[in-house]
Amino acid sequence: MDGRTHHRFEPVISEFDCNVLIVLLFDYLWEVSYLRQRRALNSASVFDLSLRAYHIIPSLTHSHLPKAHLNNHQHRIPHNYPRGSQIPLSQSQSPLRQKPARHPDRSAFAPRSIYGIQPDTMENVDPADLYRQGPPTFGHELLKYFALDPEYINLNHGTHSPLHPSLPNQPCKRGDSHKRHTAPMVLTGSFGSSPYVVHKVANDLNLKLESNPDRFLRLEYLHYLTDVREKLAKMVNAKRDEIVLVPNASVGINTVLRNFEWEEGDVIVYFNTSYKSIYQTAHNLADIHPHPTLSELTLLFPTTPSSIISSFRAHIQSLPKKQGKKRVAIIDSIISNPGAYIPWQELVKICREEGVWSVVDAAHSIGQEQDIDLSEVMPDFWTSNCHKWLHAKRAVAMLYIPERNRDIIKTSHPTSHAYKPVEQRTLQDFLAQWEWNGTMDWIPFLIVGAALDFRKWIGGEAKIYEYCHSLALEGGRRMAEVFGTRVMDPNGEFTLNMVNVELPFPGSIPESAKVDMLFKKKMLLERNAYSAHFYHNGKWWTRCSAQVYNEISDFEKIARIWIEVCDEVRREVEKDNN
Repeated sequence: MDGRTHHRFEPVISEFDCNVLIVLLFDYLWEVSYLRQRRALNSASVFDLSLRAYHIIPSLTHSHLPKAHLNNHQHRIPHNYPRGSQIPLSQSQSPLRQKPARHPDRSAFAPRSIYGIQPDTMENVDPADLYRQGPPTFGHELLKYFALDPEYINLNHGTHSPLHPSLPNQPCKRGDSHKRHTAPMVLTGSFGSSPYVVHKVANDLNLKLESNPDRFLRLEYLHYLTDVREKLAKMVNAKRDEIVLVPNASVGINTVLRNFEWEEGDVIVYFNTSYKSIYQTAHNLADIHPHPTLSELTLLFPTTPSSIISSFRAHIQSLPKKQGKKRVAIIDSIISNPGAYIPWQELVKICREEGVWSVVDAAHSIGQEQDIDLSEVMPDFWTSNCHKWLHAKRAVAMLYIPERNRDIIKTSHPTSHAYKPVEQRTLQDFLAQWEWNGTMDWIPFLIVGAALDFRKWIGGEAKIYEYCHSLALEGGRRMAEVFGTRVMDPNGEFTLNMVNVELPFPGSIPESAKVDMLFKKKMLLERNAYSAHFYHNGKWWTRCSAQVYNEISDFEKIARIWIEVCDEVRREVEKDNN
């Protein structure tokens, strides 16, 4: 022996297990083929099959896993389950994981597997037949119209935001931006959910496209796109040709910011609570020539709307007005974390008065905020996701480019084949940049109207808001009672359909990728429940999104789950630190 340590590697999977794995994979492929023949291979079934494949290998290697790990994999699918049969979740030791069926009256819509693929009744629902029926009652009765796992407690429907630190309120000079965004990349959030009928419209239109791609994409799709822009323009009181569609609000904001002709001495104003990709976009612009200056406004909750307005005005007025230089403010309409509605209309007004460009990140507004009137408020640019609160199929967003600012936007991102210099282009040339800028899945862009039809059928925008808003207020108060903590916004001044409640978790434990992952795994994998978690102003919070399919019992159940999870994570972190 030469003194070096020699490691002996043993095979993890036996020959027998390999044979079983091959059989299971063939079974997986057979079911994919079966679903495709039935034209039932939709997003829910793909998710189900993907998760089933993900869990195959751990189920084959139980003999090689520690006992503690085995306890977390008691719900694996048996090797010999009958194809298409319903398989119940195995129960672990925790009483919170032994959830009874939440919807005993929904036997007709019981899942075919543990991940909730629904029967053909809803997968293949015809919109005309559905809308001839009376609308369902808000609450759990509406769950059967969505592809969500019926056992999943989902209080995170419409939001998506990463965590990042609150940083000092000082301008960021050239070469210093790396000092301002050193937080770990911790991603928490959700991505919206569409009802079955929207997926049915999407699938039908996709099959029409596939039957003759050239005819559809060269000649037919444009009238669908124009119709969607018309409908969305009416919802925000804008002109149709002031609305273009982009994949998401981050693309919308980047399109605007990267079309400004930046100069040294220009200033970008943003908040410590800005959405992470937008926060980083500002820093990226400062990192590259000609290095505009960054100026961050710190916003800490609890606070008041009047305090936000006065702080913003003072911050803008403190910035030097340099001749020929521009100041651009990035403003949230509804912050992601905390989930808080802020008086963005007043902030836009201050920008107009002070000669500052206003770029509004309204990712959460359409479908949640009521009575949006862009023609009256007059932001310089405004963008909002349709796949979050509007129940549209992900991913699609609207970008408002008013006529007065059209020349600022020289190109779409990515640049389209239809690009022409501003001095040479017509209105149609401008719009054509967003009508085709590369091959992609255009279906979500074309069927936003299907989501609007569904929302109209269940009661309309005002009724949806009234239910979700009231539920958010009541649910937040109830969660705080169960936790023994508090609601961030006790007066409801910042609350639309999202509510923030302090978690029973020590604020002395800082945010980190490890804590974030522990929370997500214990909530999503072990408890099949989730509401977003985040760290703000020295405390841990959960942000709950109230949707039309939620009830107050969801808030109560997830609060009890959070108590257990917070205790487990705290003990694990303390053990590692000792």
